[in-house]
Amino acid sequence: ISQPTPTLDQTTGWQTYIDTKFGYSITYPSEWLFNTETRSCREGDIFSVSIVGKDQKKDTELYDGGSVTIGEPIKTEKDIRTWVKEYYPVNNLDDEPNIFSEDTIASLSFQKFFTCGLGCFTYYNIKNNGYVYRIVIFAGGTDKINYEQTLSQILSTFKFLGTEGCIKEGNYVGVPEVLAGKDCCPGLVGITCFEPYPNGGCPMVGGNCGVCTKCGDKECGLGENKCNCPE
Repeated sequence: ISQPTPTLDQTTGWQTYIDTKFGYSITYPSEWLFNTETRSCREGDIFSVSIVGKDQKKDTELYDGGSVTIGEPIKTEKDIRTWVKEYYPVNNLDDEPNIFSEDTIASLSFQKFFTCGLGCFTYYNIKNNGYVYRIVIFAGGTDKINYEQTLSQILSTFKFLGTEGCIKEGNYVGVPEVLAGKDCCPGLVGITCFEPYPNGGCPMVGGNCGVCTKCGDKECGLGENKCNCPE
């Protein structure tokens, strides 16, 4: 009888950075260096690590290597999709269109912004407890593909402190707090458990029942229907 091959944890031996002030943690390779003087976000950076390739010249902008930076969280009452569209420019410095998209990493739903200027950067944006968090990544040089793979692994380790038991997309609960999104995982919103009757009516199901969803992303996802998310 063949035995299953154990899965190798690619992050074994990595360093974990825990920010108790802003409530998140992230893990990165031990050979990546911690930076304290980066300026990736105009409001200021609170975390940054990078690795430099062999072709990188001293005292120049990073073009051969990889980096990941977290900007200081920005308080907003707007939903994350509206905030991203208003915060970032439509075109880059060469008047070419920037790219807006979405991505889910380790159960967290991000709004992505990709732009090129002095290098190409991807901004991962997510809202949690009324603040927008921005994670900026860069990869370039001859080992760009390897850097991109490592950056994907780093992003998968990002998590908000105290959210291990948060409610994932499509999961129903019987508590009113979810209707305000308080118990939903970051990037999700709480809506009521309305389900349409065959005749098209929209009754309430389950009293204070709520469900955590991506309502507002212009797609009908898990737990959503025309009654509880008429977008």
